Amino acid sequence: MTILARHVAMGIIFGALFGAAYFFLEPVHAFRGRSMFLGVTFTRMLSIYLTFGVATGAIAGVLLGSTGAVIARFRKLPQYLAIYAAGSVTLLALMLRLQAWTVAQLKTIARSSELVWVAAIFLAGAALGVIVSRLSAKAGWTEIKPRVLGALAVVAVVVTVAAHAIASRQENHLPTRSDPTDDRPNVVFVLLDALRPDHMSAYGYHRETTPAMDRMAREGVVFSNAVSHGNRTILSMPAVFTSLYPSINGAIGRGQLMRPLPERWTTIAEMLQQRGYTTTAVMSNIFLKSQFGMTQGFDGTEEMLRGRYQLGLMKLLRKLRFIDAPEFNASGPSATAVTDAALRWFEKTRNRPFFLYVHYMDTHHPYIPSKEYEAMFGPAEPDAASMFRKTSQLVKLGQPIDLDSSELQKLKDYYDARIRYADDQISGLLNAVRELSSKRETIVIITSDHGDEFLEHGRLYHTNLLIEELIRVPLIVWAPRRFGPGTTVDGLARHIDLLPTIADLTGAEVPDEAMGTSLVSRMNGDTSGSGVRSFAEGDYCVSLTDGRWKMMHVDSTDAYHLYDLLSAEGEHRDVTALRPEKFAEMKEHLDTYLQEIETIEHERQTHLLDPDSIKELRDLGYIK
Repeated sequence: MTILARHVAMGIIFGALFGAAYFFLEPVHAFRGRSMFLGVTFTRMLSIYLTFGVATGAIAGVLLGSTGAVIARFRKLPQYLAIYAAGSVTLLALMLRLQAWTVAQLKTIARSSELVWVAAIFLAGAALGVIVSRLSAKAGWTEIKPRVLGALAVVAVVVTVAAHAIASRQENHLPTRSDPTDDRPNVVFVLLDALRPDHMSAYGYHRETTPAMDRMAREGVVFSNAVSHGNRTILSMPAVFTSLYPSINGAIGRGQLMRPLPERWTTIAEMLQQRGYTTTAVMSNIFLKSQFGMTQGFDGTEEMLRGRYQLGLMKLLRKLRFIDAPEFNASGPSATAVTDAALRWFEKTRNRPFFLYVHYMDTHHPYIPSKEYEAMFGPAEPDAASMFRKTSQLVKLGQPIDLDSSELQKLKDYYDARIRYADDQISGLLNAVRELSSKRETIVIITSDHGDEFLEHGRLYHTNLLIEELIRVPLIVWAPRRFGPGTTVDGLARHIDLLPTIADLTGAEVPDEAMGTSLVSRMNGDTSGSGVRSFAEGDYCVSLTDGRWKMMHVDSTDAYHLYDLLSAEGEHRDVTALRPEKFAEMKEHLDTYLQEIETIEHERQTHLLDPDSIKELRDLGYIK
């Protein structure tokens, strides 16, 4: 019994140490500032990991205790410390390494260099065990009385229980800032990734894809001609957050290279922090990770990224149902999971002025609806998964997209079904907003980062140049105390205008560097926005739009193309030869912008993305 007791006690001690080490080495990167994970605070997750470590150690202690008792019959010195030292180090290294392997890699591990890595771990663990055994024998550690080990075990348990007690009482405390006024409106910013306005019933689409957002549109302001500043999230979202065009703000994500948003720029969240707001966000897009600098200014964030939910211990805790698992689809967390996370933050901040940003991925490719939605707009044939496999392969290989008309229509059917699903889930958040707005004014902004293409110019998804299908976005502002219901604004509205607009609505101070202008006067009926120009950037092109006219510069050919967006041909006909004066005017403005960004780019450096991000981008088709 003495040997068994020693093993159990030492097992608990080593288990607690293992749990703490595993916590800090594996998921600590998931917590930035006051961020949450599965709705769990930093302190709560620490207590979960410590509990896991203690439980693992106790179980291992009982099992190895029997082994130690057998060994003790043949050897006078019970060197159980060596077992735990080697076992803990090996297990920790293996768990960290195994979670990076895919199923396909595991099937071929015997033929890969990974086997050498695994063997090295075991050898290192065994060597460490021998060293600790000799040191423990010389120091007399193996002669420690069982009651001493028992006391240490009790201390480990008490510390863990205390951590749990602290965690159970600790909410994710968010700062409440002082402000001389108390009439600040809440701001809820909802963004649906890759959502085209012409597929929303709120914009006249023939299918009822967005009933919840339709209601917001009827009661609010709809911008019929809103544009983003990029055809990908990493190009458009930094412009939204900073009111600076892409190359001006400097954030980049291209292939395996990245450059984070510089801290010197003031984001919407930072601007509202200075105004006394509590700022929170649910970030579900990989380009909104903290490493891209996109969480600047948020007091609390939940970065709902797939890789973070694939951590080794997280898998086990989900299987044992100790924590809730967010539902993921092919493009990221489901709208249900995102809305649930948003409502958690909503409840934590509803008694004070807050800014809540919520990013939905359901409208992003691949368009694979759940069972109850896949046949909503027509028979589910061919099925959504096979459609995505075919189209994504063609996109990755750069081959012509040879979909027939029925396949193309089915792709649109699935896209519309995903939009409807997202809208149904968003309605829960919008209903909570309506309830709160009777107590404190709450403003809702709904938009998208970019659109998607359905072969209008020969491609799918958002891999083309800066065509209208990719940079035209919805924009709905719901502020019933400020603007009359059913208002439509037809002039050009830009994403860089959102920061000044939010500042205008909340009384915040617009940063000096902001390039946009407030849309509030236009929502009140001012029609003087006809001279607005907007730049957009793709990976290999830049465009300039002034409402009717659009000019595109393509890097590979150094060519300029002019289009009349109000003509029947639109972007299918270059009218340079027909409108030489307009061409010269637009080219002068675009050349000035190109020269400015070229000067800036020479002063910046890019960095390599982390392996997890590269894998996720490859799964989404952004990297070949």
